[in-house]
Amino acid sequence: MHRRSIIAAVAAALAASCSPAPAPVTPEPPPLASDPAPPPSAPSATTQASAAVAPAVQPPAFAAWTGVPAKDTFPAGAEPISDAEATEADKKCKPLQDALAAAAKKIKASSAPEAVLQALADPPKVKGVDVPRCADLIRRDLISYRAKTIESEAIQQLKRLAVAVGSGLDRQPRTFCPSAPPVPADFSTLNAVPLQTDQKAWDHVAWKCLGFSLATPQYFQFRYEIDEPSQTFVAVAKGFPVAGKPAVELFLRGQVDGKELKSVTEVMRKQ
Repeated sequence: MHRRSIIAAVAAALAASCSPAPAPVTPEPPPLASDPAPPPSAPSATTQASAAVAPAVQPPAFAAWTGVPAKDTFPAGAEPISDAEATEADKKCKPLQDALAAAAKKIKASSAPEAVLQALADPPKVKGVDVPRCADLIRRDLISYRAKTIESEAIQQLKRLAVAVGSGLDRQPRTFCPSAPPVPADFSTLNAVPLQTDQKAWDHVAWKCLGFSLATPQYFQFRYEIDEPSQTFVAVAKGFPVAGKPAVELFLRGQVDGKELKSVTEVMRKQ
């Protein structure tokens, strides 16, 4: 991934005065202490016979999902500029960047990058600048920057869900929290703008078990599903990090053993 260009810095500079500070980063799911294992006992003849005829546990559908690491990839519609293009923008596009930053300050938008993108709809004429070329570089850089910013929040919330699963197993009585319905329930409500979800949507017993809710507007729908027989779970975030482009699904899977959270994958981009 190329170094952070001066183009993204336009949005960052505006964000410093127009946007709230980012939420603190959720830590990686920590290893949870387990109880000392009791000494093994010899299986009885009945147990051995039952095991011999017991049907195999069928893996859940989410066990077959494939993906690539979300942190290393971009969603559809985001075309990050290359190092060479970033250098080109630094050398040739600075006057247009300054003009766009000034225009963005007069635009009411949900974020600084969004304001600059709106200003790019009719970019100012700047003498000595190839405006179409520079506008294209700036637009691509900002769309990629904005998409990764939106996705990073979803990634942190998925990690937070994994921590919540472990916390349920760490308390008494130990609880492998049940599956939770998607919030918001209607995915289409996220198609245009981030949604401020009614807090009652998080009142389901499963979300209460996890101690999970969101008070800020959502770009992603969140859901959580478990498979009791395999003692596995999946946490999913589905949304539109790039407006007008296909929805993105990010997910992580985990394995428990009834007493502790044994393993968690990194957040993946579903393919």
